[in-house]
Amino acid sequence: IIQHPFLNIWDKPNPLWSGRMLRELIQSHLDLCGEGYILKVRNGLGVPTELWPLIPSDMSIKYDRGEYSFEMQTENGKSRYPMEDIIYLRYAKANSPMTGESPLQAKNIQYDIGYEIDKYHYMLFKRGGFFHYALSTDQNVTGKQADDIREAWASKLSTLESKFKPPVLPKGLKVTQLQGSSLDLGTHETSNDIRDQILAAYGVPKA
Repeated sequence: IIQHPFLNIWDKPNPLWSGRMLRELIQSHLDLCGEGYILKVRNGLGVPTELWPLIPSDMSIKYDRGEYSFEMQTENGKSRYPMEDIIYLRYAKANSPMTGESPLQAKNIQYDIGYEIDKYHYMLFKRGGFFHYALSTDQNVTGKQADDIREAWASKLSTLESKFKPPVLPKGLKVTQLQGSSLDLGTHETSNDIRDQILAAYGVPKA
């Protein structure tokens, strides 16, 4: 098909979007959420003249009085659209014929583990490699004083430059390095394994 009214709107779906921009966004929605929604805006004759992408997290399918429709959550409330006004794309979901699931959602446990490992490494970097340690003093301190000591120590490691300067400790304060957590062992290999599993879900071969 070389010429068709749909091809015109597909190449220039609306005044703000090119066809390529629309297709790339919908593909990203499918890859991340498993679903893609495109609203058809019609003229007075009922002919679609514009296409607009919708955010998957705002959309849901409703069944009422024997008919399906789409519901969109907006800042001003909820809007309903008949099925024929929405182009609904989705990846198959084994336990739901009406909704979709992305490859990433199928690997949500691996993704969550990788996210927590990245947060751990980020906090380790912010603390300049000091993670499992204790601050001790021979003096009796109140809870408020202990909090002040923790905050003062954290501020000494708050910038990249300060991490390479030896800290000056108040009189009587000692720093004791504790035994590392089991999480410190093998986190790099675990991260690589999680990455390979997520990439495999998208059909990307192992590096």
